[in-house]
Amino acid sequence: MTAQLDFGFAPAPIAPAAIEWKRYPVAHANKAHYALQLHGIANGIEVRWCGHPTALRPYYVIDAAGWILDRKFPTVAAAKAAALELAWKN
Repeated sequence: MTAQLDFGFAPAPIAPAAIEWKRYPVAHANKAHYALQLHGIANGIEVRWCGHPTALRPYYVIDAAGWILDRKFPTVAAAKAAALELAWKN
């Protein structure tokens, strides 16, 4: 096993892309739709709640063309991760 040399240089931090989520409340408490914005510009990708309070996978992703992804998600975080992946692919 070889040791890695440390020359005292700190790696430069990678600046994250300016990713923002605009929240649009819906009629049900604590639920909302979210619109993805990259660098302050809306790109048309959204995470939406299906509206059913006991759904096992209540969140889905809509792309800019209005297509709904086949996969549905149990949490907002999982749906947002899929939306970001979709944004980076396009």
